[in-house]
Amino acid sequence: MMLVTALVLAYKQLLHRGLKLIGVLAGVFVAILLMFVQLGFENALYESAIKLPRSMNADLFITSPQYICMAHIPPWFSSEVLTEVAGIDGVASTLPMYILTVNFQNVEDGKTLSAWLLAATPFNKAFLNADINSLDDVLALPETLILDSYSRHDYEPIVKQFKSGKNPELLVTSIGKSLQSSGSIRGLFKLGPTFTIDGTFITSDLNMFRWFMIPSDRISLGMVRLKPGTDPKIAKDAIHDYLGSRASVYTKEEFISNERDFYSTGTPIGFIFRSGLVVGIIVGVVFIFQALLGIINDNIKEYAVLKAMGYSASFFVIQIASISVVISLSTYIPAVIIGKISFIFASDAIKLPLEMSITDLVTVMTIVLGMGLISTALAIRKLQNANPVDLFA
Repeated sequence: MMLVTALVLAYKQLLHRGLKLIGVLAGVFVAILLMFVQLGFENALYESAIKLPRSMNADLFITSPQYICMAHIPPWFSSEVLTEVAGIDGVASTLPMYILTVNFQNVEDGKTLSAWLLAATPFNKAFLNADINSLDDVLALPETLILDSYSRHDYEPIVKQFKSGKNPELLVTSIGKSLQSSGSIRGLFKLGPTFTIDGTFITSDLNMFRWFMIPSDRISLGMVRLKPGTDPKIAKDAIHDYLGSRASVYTKEEFISNERDFYSTGTPIGFIFRSGLVVGIIVGVVFIFQALLGIINDNIKEYAVLKAMGYSASFFVIQIASISVVISLSTYIPAVIIGKISFIFASDAIKLPLEMSITDLVTVMTIVLGMGLISTALAIRKLQNANPVDLFA
């Protein structure tokens, strides 16, 4: 009975707020939407950072000891390392990968395009991406490139030209050569950009050598495939013991985690997103608290009467908590809808995977309910001053 009375009273007090309630709901709505945006962009940042390493067909990765992440041009190490690793027990094969950040110039409009350029030996299935593997015959051709069709908007004219039946020409900017070279786009694949890389091209190792005059023994990333049944962690330890300080060795899971952790803890970006989430929580608590405080102030004498009639402290906690939960949930659902619509347009604009996962929905729901409880705890202290004598104040 007490619960029903508390809920009915909470409902009537909310309706009595009238236009004042609209401002509160708008404030809490913005706070929840801000939280979704922060989580969405943070997830997009991490997801875009690990797409490329996740798509690579390897069980272990070998890098230079100075390696930081793929967003930084990986420092090279000697190909002799991979030759030696190939003879270690449990290793089925090794494959060198070459990674550069380069500039191409669009012949059609003269625009300079900055991009990742990845190179590997064709027909060795360096990637798990079916689009890339289907283009091995194309990649074996001289002066040939394939382009990530999900690259950002500067690349859209090139993608459109290719889809119309042309093979767009790009000038290759290389400080190692006195004469400019060119490359033809002869295929498309789907991957997606990162926060720092707008587009990605793939070519053969021979083409990269021709364009940039890079010695073939300078490897950016070593890919190791293991024999069936080999434990990656045991193989990693064996390779690490053999190489010592000459190179670093990662399992695929560790390599992916390293790319994610770089943005999460190695740059200010992760901190900025987490700070935005905290700001959203604070804003939400303030608005809910102000609404509860307004209701208490408007009804302080009525609360005093209820206390004089013998209603316990738990009654008031239930009643105030009910108001905060209604405010929280009534703004959560619109924030989800508007957030999803916003993500559709934003994802197309920035070419990043902005999505609301089930984890995000549950996380924000938990935070929203927590905001309501915090606001209730702060506001309920006001009722401690509600005594029957206030009726005669």
